[in-house]
Amino acid sequence: MKTIIFEKMKLLNLFLMIFFRIFGYKIFFVKISRYLQNKYLLNILKKIDLNWFNYQEYNLNNVEIFQMQNFLNNASKISDLVSKKFYKNEMNKKFTKENYFKISLEFNLKKRIFECLEIVKINDYLNYNFNIKCIWAEKDIVSDYIFKKNQILNINRFKIEFLELFTLLIVYSIKFGKNKLVHIFKQKEKTNEKKNKKRDFETVYFPHDLLTSGLYQKNFFYFESKKHLLNPNNILHIEWNDTYLTNENKKFYRKKEINFQLWNHFSSFKTLKNTLIFIYKNKLEFTKIFLWDYHIFKIICFSIFKLERTDLFLENFSKVKFILSGHSDLFPPEILISARKRNIVTISIEDRIVLSGWSSRLMFNFYLAAGETSKKNLINKQYDNECAIVNGLLFKAINIKKKLITEKKSFNCLITDFHSEVDWYVNGTSTINNFRRNKEFYNIIFELASRFNNINFMIKSKSYEWLDQKFYQQIVQKLLDKKNVLILKDQKKWTPEFSLNNCDFLFGLHSSLLDEGLAGDKPVIIFDRNNYPSKVFDYSKELLSENLQETIQKFEKLTNNFNEYNKSLDKCRALLFYNIDQEKYKKEIEKIIYTK
Repeated sequence: MKTIIFEKMKLLNLFLMIFFRIFGYKIFFVKISRYLQNKYLLNILKKIDLNWFNYQEYNLNNVEIFQMQNFLNNASKISDLVSKKFYKNEMNKKFTKENYFKISLEFNLKKRIFECLEIVKINDYLNYNFNIKCIWAEKDIVSDYIFKKNQILNINRFKIEFLELFTLLIVYSIKFGKNKLVHIFKQKEKTNEKKNKKRDFETVYFPHDLLTSGLYQKNFFYFESKKHLLNPNNILHIEWNDTYLTNENKKFYRKKEINFQLWNHFSSFKTLKNTLIFIYKNKLEFTKIFLWDYHIFKIICFSIFKLERTDLFLENFSKVKFILSGHSDLFPPEILISARKRNIVTISIEDRIVLSGWSSRLMFNFYLAAGETSKKNLINKQYDNECAIVNGLLFKAINIKKKLITEKKSFNCLITDFHSEVDWYVNGTSTINNFRRNKEFYNIIFELASRFNNINFMIKSKSYEWLDQKFYQQIVQKLLDKKNVLILKDQKKWTPEFSLNNCDFLFGLHSSLLDEGLAGDKPVIIFDRNNYPSKVFDYSKELLSENLQETIQKFEKLTNNFNEYNKSLDKCRALLFYNIDQEKYKKEIEKIIYTK
């Protein structure tokens, strides 16, 4: 049957879908507008062969690999196209270098590129069973480039959606006004933010959730001496928004008398005014951008807004010499660009080594890499040699106790899974961690627990809502019935550190916890489900198992001679993690600080 794939079901698109269906086309749609996310509606549409392509129902499992492998190359090519066309003297006033403009574009294009790459994989998947004639997707430079490259016809010819622009202006006006009111209200609170009458900070730290929801503390930049530049009390801490400024973080900041602020509180009317003035002064150029590609227009406008916000912040905090980042992959490049204008030194540290395989470009002045493999990946992420990649450590692993096991007959195995989305729609759109795929993994755990009675399987989930989901009830009961299976629901007790120190080895879907265990001298077996992470990061085969049978073989080797098996992983450890202690790491930090 002739088939059309719609990128998104919106009200207008719904009428188009019905129109094409009348003429005999089978219809699939991938995303759904918020106001149409209704199970009853979806059941009705399915009866007339308008089908929601969701990952719970359709067995497509390698989307995320394809996205990660192809993101940066596509982002680089598209940013080059945009830069050649629109990087003029006016843009140079804001971005200072063409490469910085490109890095900003790449970073902000990630979401759209991922969406288009997803459509490519869905198209390939459905082509096996259906006659895909075309797709109906948003038309912009990203979709044009990626679909043309993959020989996919997009029949949507509309480049500009004025209604969406109007809606966005209203939404952002309301959001801006709301944030301003919240800010004014919070100023009345007696907090330790100090708003900040004190403006002589030399160091600003963006921790990206300082306590990471109570799992561990991002204290890897701190020095104990009260007079030290990197003593936490001498640093202005900035969380992005209320999501990251949890009650636990607030209590910690206030208890330790640490200065903190919210980044979105630094948005002001002046920021918006300066942005609009710049756009107005260059209205001819921005009109060209708008008419050429609405999506690029949005990205550039908001990049300039973020640059203006950072410029104003650094003008107010004029003594800032250092900016620290606790999560490099999500750090806005606009802050780094503004910092470079003022010769402010920016520093970040690697906390997830796998990200080096597919993440965005590096713009930090200094980056503390965890190991040689990720360092090589990161070197390739530079447009130039302006980022010094320094030997660092995997800070999360420093408190793991190393011990030798002698003639042990039973073992504790820590299991890492992927979290399950509770919301039915989010679950259906989740490529890597939907209920269907997660259940398959729990069934593997059951099989292993049935085979290895001498191993206690301790399941540590990121969240435990899955236990209450009807979809999982059968496998949950099977696991609970096993005497050698324990689900670690008490998160206050079973912290990452406590869990690692009370297990002998680890097995599971890739998680930073597995990296921590390996760095802490624990044997680790990573379940390489659908080639993740092996296709995006160079973990050696010694660490990976692709299926149940291969996992069983590794478990047998490990339990037969634990110490020998663990020693065989030392070559892997040497490639992934630098052998550097905390004192040496601190000296590296001080070398950066006091030589600049």
